Amino acid sequence: MEKEEIIDTIKQFACSLAEKELIDKYGKLPEQLMTERGTYRSKYQDEFNKLYDKHEDRLIRLSGKNADELFVCE
Repeated sequence: MEKEEIIDTIKQFACSLAEKELIDKYGKLPEQLMTERGTYRSKYQDEFNKLYDKHEDRLIRLSGKNADELFVCE
């Protein structure tokens, strides 16, 4: 798998996991957490960001790489 594919996969999974955690916590559908433009309502955005970062970090570690190896351009 190419480096860019790994990054994209990690970001997709981190986003899905963070969204799932918000849905479970608040018992709402994704649409109820978002504005009509598809962005998270301010009430949920900061929490989503923290959850995303947490899951992204874990997925990076599971990949056997570190953030610098994946995200720093050579």
